[in-house]
Amino acid sequence: LAAGAGKILLSGVLDTRSQVPNYQGSIQLARLDLSDLVARDALRSDINATLGLQGAGFSKKDLAGTMNLLIEPSSIGEVTIQRSDIHLRAESERLQVENFRINTSTFNAALTGEINLAGRSELDYQVALELEQLRTLVNVNALAGEVKIRGQAGGTWPDTWVDGMLEANGIVFEESRVQGLNLSYRVDELQSGPQLSARLEAHAARFGEVEIEAVTGETEYAINANDHHASFSARLTQSSAIEANLAGEFSADDQRSEITLEQLEARLQDDTWNNTTPVRVSFTRDDFLIEDFRLAHGDAFIESSGGMLDDQFQKLLFRAGNIDLDLLGDIISTPTQVSGRGDLTAKLEGSLEAPVLKADLIIRTQQQPNPLFE
Repeated sequence: LAAGAGKILLSGVLDTRSQVPNYQGSIQLARLDLSDLVARDALRSDINATLGLQGAGFSKKDLAGTMNLLIEPSSIGEVTIQRSDIHLRAESERLQVENFRINTSTFNAALTGEINLAGRSELDYQVALELEQLRTLVNVNALAGEVKIRGQAGGTWPDTWVDGMLEANGIVFEESRVQGLNLSYRVDELQSGPQLSARLEAHAARFGEVEIEAVTGETEYAINANDHHASFSARLTQSSAIEANLAGEFSADDQRSEITLEQLEARLQDDTWNNTTPVRVSFTRDDFLIEDFRLAHGDAFIESSGGMLDDQFQKLLFRAGNIDLDLLGDIISTPTQVSGRGDLTAKLEGSLEAPVLKADLIIRTQQQPNPLFE
C-alpha cells in the first residue's frame, strides 16, 4: 500500500489444517507521513517500524507465540523517536515481557515482568513525559512541564492489583498552571469489580484568574455489575484567608446519580461556615435536583433548593441572609465598599433559552454617629 511517499507492507499466513491453527504475519511502515493521511502540518512524520507476529492457537490454553515491534529512528512533528523495541512471548497461559522500551524526545516507557493466568503475575512499569514538544500535536498555545509515572502490577488471577505514583512538575496548559502534583493510586479486584483508592496533593495552582495555594484529596471508588459507589474527602486552600473542607459519598445506578456531602466547611478570613444538614444533589442526563443545601455562620446563612427538568427550571431558589457586606467586599474585591448586612432572595424560572430571574435585595447599612465637631 502506498501513502504519499511512504509505504505500508502487509504479509501473513494462516494454517488451519492442524488441530491448533498456526499463523504468522507482519506489518512494515516505511517513511510513512501521517500528514498524507490527515491534513495537518503538525503531523508531518517519518515513521519506520516493523510489527511481526508468529504463533499457534487462539485460546488462553493453546496460545503460544511471539510478538515483536521494532521502531527504527523516526519522527512525528517535533517529536523524534530513537530505536525502540518491544518483544512479548506467550506460552502456557503466560505472557512474558522479554523487552519493552520506547524512547523518544518527549516520551519514554519501560515495562518488565510477566502476566501468569495460572500463577502469580508481576509487572513493573515506568513512564516519563515532557509536554512541551506535544504542544503543536495537540494544537494548544501553551503546554509545558514534566510527568513521571511508576508502579507495579501483580497478584494471582483473578485476585490482581495495580498501584503506582504520578508526579507532575511545572505543568502549563493554556491559561492554567500547576507547580507540583502527586497522585498515588491502587486498583484491586480487576476482574470481579474494580476497587480504586487514590490520594491527590497539589500546590501553587492557577486556573484562569483563580489562584489556589494547595489541594489535597482522597477517594475510594467501587464498581460492580449494578452500580458505582465512592467516598471522598478534600481540602482546598486558596490563601491564608480562604479554605474549604468537604467529605461525602457518590453513588450511581442505571437510573440516577447522587452526591451527598456529609461535611461542607468554608473558612472566609476569621469566619467559619458549616452545613447544617447533609447536602444532596441528584441528577440524570435530563434533570438535576438540589436538596438541603444550607451553610451557616452564626445567624448568617446561605441556602439553595430546586433543580431543572428537560431544560426547564424547577423552583430553583437561592437565599442568603444577614451576610456581612464588609467581608463580602474583601473576598470579591468590589470597587465600592458597602458596610452593613444584606439579605438576598433569588428565584430562577423559565427555561435555559428564556430564563426568568426574580430577586429581592435588602441592604442594612451601619449608620455612623454624627461627629461632635465638623
